[in-house]
Amino acid sequence: MSSLISGMEPIRAVAREAVEQLGHEPVMADRLRLALTFLSSHVCRGCGSLAL
Repeated sequence: MSSLISGMEPIRAVAREAVEQLGHEPVMADRLRLALTFLSSHVCRGCGSLAL
């Protein structure tokens, strides 16, 4: 769920609650972006494996 459009926070909160009530975990865009940035910074550029 994206947080890029300001003023849509109440709708985002309702959507998040609905997803949780259905028994799922919402993937918020800001958290996903952070996770992807972390992963991309830990990938060995030439070999495609994660640096441990």
